[in-house]
Amino acid sequence: MENLGLTLLKNKKTRSLLIHSETIKGYPTILSFIRKTEEVTDEIIDTLLSESDKRVVYDLFPTIVESCHNEWRGNPDPEDVLDGDDRVECTLCGRDNKLIFYIHNIMNGKRINVGSTCINLFTHDTLFEGKSKAEVIKKARRNQRLRMINEKIPGIKRIMDNWEDDLKKYDVLIPSYIEKEYLEIGLHASRIFNDYLDKKADKSVFDEISVFLEKRNELIFQMEVYCKEHINNRFVVTRKIVQQLERDSDGETIKELKKTGYISSKTAPKIREEKFIKDLEIDFKSMLETLSADLQDLDYYNGVLKITPFSDKPLLILTPIVKFLTYFGWVIFKDEKYVGFTMSNLLRISKVTDIASIEYIISSIDFLLGKSNKVRLYLDDYDNKYDRYEFSEMDIHDLRNDKYVTVNLHGFIDDFKLALVNSDEWVAGELIKYVDNLSRDKYSRYTLEELKEKHYRRIYRETERMFK
Repeated sequence: MENLGLTLLKNKKTRSLLIHSETIKGYPTILSFIRKTEEVTDEIIDTLLSESDKRVVYDLFPTIVESCHNEWRGNPDPEDVLDGDDRVECTLCGRDNKLIFYIHNIMNGKRINVGSTCINLFTHDTLFEGKSKAEVIKKARRNQRLRMINEKIPGIKRIMDNWEDDLKKYDVLIPSYIEKEYLEIGLHASRIFNDYLDKKADKSVFDEISVFLEKRNELIFQMEVYCKEHINNRFVVTRKIVQQLERDSDGETIKELKKTGYISSKTAPKIREEKFIKDLEIDFKSMLETLSADLQDLDYYNGVLKITPFSDKPLLILTPIVKFLTYFGWVIFKDEKYVGFTMSNLLRISKVTDIASIEYIISSIDFLLGKSNKVRLYLDDYDNKYDRYEFSEMDIHDLRNDKYVTVNLHGFIDDFKLALVNSDEWVAGELIKYVDNLSRDKYSRYTLEELKEKHYRRIYRETERMFK
């Protein structure tokens, strides 16, 4: 990317504004170059500008242009509308204009005409608008002192402006034990630098700033070494991970990651960066193999693992990646044990959504309840007219009072998927507790005749709706 100062110097509109401005007079050789040079190219800059002026262009020119721009005010209303084919050339861009606007300089009193496009640079709420004359003068004086310190320490303003941002140029996150010292030095250097620009300190601070910059270079070297030594480690925090967390406004996790520069089981669930998640696939697979389970797919965009927990059973579970890492991440990152990685715990944090898997769980529960004389599932399909999956309903028969209750199918499956790893006594006992805890205000109890009537009414309404 080309240096901004060079880009601005090559811009004809910018040069035209500077010729009529006051601040640029503090740089007479550059002003003379602008006045004499119709077209500015890299070759012309390299040939005609001194090394000192090149440093000013490279390091200070954007600030000079800003100060010059601050000098000008514009009226959004045209002062003249020319008749017929008459046109006047815009002082800045050279375009012929029918609508004539004017801008005036609050420093030297100059007044120049501009066109309907260029006037917008001086009338809208831009970065440069609203400066008083005193503020413009103060800025111009700061620029003069900036030029002096830049001659002693080339590029000083760019260094100070980018001090904190320079931490972000590395491919890995710089840990706080390096970052802290780097930022503290930057604060001290910035204070002294601005004291000099504001005439609160004299040239004697140049040496002090130079010492800070030497220490800065040592720390930059230390950061470069850290980056080279850690970039290939699997769980080092990469710049892309930090950028994702910044988009999520998750400063707390970034702060935690800076403590070591590495991801842990505590921070992993917060990270959604694609490469990090997809690189964990090998870990997910090897962990599941210890349970004789198989990872069918890592669905990054929906944030789930599609797992077949039993090789000999037609069951598919969806496990949120965030939950997997929250409860079982300690295995991957070799941290302190949090929750045991067992089939029961895996099922607990997973969902079952496809019909084939739901049907398998229902059949398994029904089989396990085969000997129960207290509670059963009621699976009548009403002559193939009732689809419990469409209505998401499950009927339970309480044999203790010969009453029936209808519950949400998916909620029931979520509560009883653990039947797959438990005994028939467990299933019967849990189902009895489940039924007894159902609120009678929310869940009506029916006789068989009432239940059938309820479902047949539902079937009739749905059939009628379909054929309307």
